[in-house]
Formats: sequence, structure tokens, C-alpha cells
Amino acid sequence: MDYKMLCPMTIKECTSKSRAECSNSNCNAIFVHQSLIKVVEMLIQRNVGVTDTDVRCSTAHNLKITINLAGAVPYSLFNDLPKDWELVASKTCRLCCCEINPDDSDSNHIIYSNMISSLEDWLESKDIDGFKALLMLSEYSTGQ
Repeated sequence: MDYKMLCPMTIKECTSKSRAECSNSNCNAIFVHQSLIKVVEMLIQRNVGVTDTDVRCSTAHNLKITINLAGAVPYSLFNDLPKDWELVASKTCRLCCCEINPDDSDSNHIIYSNMISSLEDWLESKDIDGFKALLMLSEYSTGQ
């Protein structure tokens, strides 16, 4: 299985097989694609709520990565995202990367890894306490 359940309160993998079985009644476990666990952990450490992730093929060769965020995330904190990543806001906010359309599967894996690494590097460059302070000043709430 490519997805794991992650408890946003402890930022650790849930050992339960379902949200209902979790020993922490306030867990609200989220489904996270294995390749995005580090990114999700980093977002949660910066007080950004994450509801789930999605990695899927939209067509035979196109791959799309989505990280669904909780609440109305301030765009100003994400205005300098790495190339190919964007914050999309409609009813909910989500981080998306442009669809990957490589010529072969080896290229697909390399491009996919680079996309995730660029977001990890971007998050790593953001001061955790500064990020949290800006979220608090913006009155951001995960709504959870």
C-alpha cells in the first residue's frame, strides 16, 4: 500500500488500521502517500493542518501530486513556492504540483523525486517559529 495513516497530533504513523480504532480519541488520522510523509510532517511542525494527500495518474503518463490543507492558509506564506508547485484555493486550500508528463517511467520517477525534494527543501528553508508566528498573526485556523 502506498499510503500510511499519520496522526497529526504526534506526527507519527498510526498503528491502527482505521481512524475509529486509534487509541487517541482526538487523533483525526490522515492518509499520507509514503513519498509525502516528510513534507506532511514539516507542514504540521509549522502548524499547517493537512487533511490528506493524493498522488495519482490523471492520464496514462501524467502524474499529479496534491496535499490538501485544512482551513484558509494565507497565500502570502506560500507565494515563493518552488517551481511547478502552487497553492490552489477554492473551497479548500491545497498544494499541487504541475502534472508530470515524462517520456518514460525512469524519467517519471526522477522528476517525481525532484518535485518532492524541492518542496522539502523549500519547507526546510522556512524558520519553524517564524512560520508559526505568521500563521498566528493571520488568524489561521485549521478548523479541526
